[in-house]
Amino acid sequence: MANFFDSFSKVSLNGQIQKDKIIGSFGSMPRLDETQSVKTSSFKDTMNNISDALNKDMNAPDEMMRKVMNGEDGVDIHDVMTAMAKAELSVSVATQISSKVIQSYEKIMQISV
Repeated sequence: MANFFDSFSKVSLNGQIQKDKIIGSFGSMPRLDETQSVKTSSFKDTMNNISDALNKDMNAPDEMMRKVMNGEDGVDIHDVMTAMAKAELSVSVATQISSKVIQSYEKIMQISV
């Protein structure tokens, strides 16, 4: 058992840990007096981007299936099945998001001023 645990002590994680996106590097925090302009997009742009991504995910399995049926290289039937699963998951998430948005809208409309 000693050999098993000795192998863990030889592992160095310093080279494998990525720098944190917020802090930037270990030990250097961003200055609080600095302001950064954050690019924000409108709700319409966000929804358009989501629908474009969903449309791309929905069309990917069809395109891959066409390539498999034509015998083109680089596409495997397993890739098609993975793309179909991703498309199914994307539709499920989009359905849940839209129902949550509708529920939120209904709750906002119930607020009396």
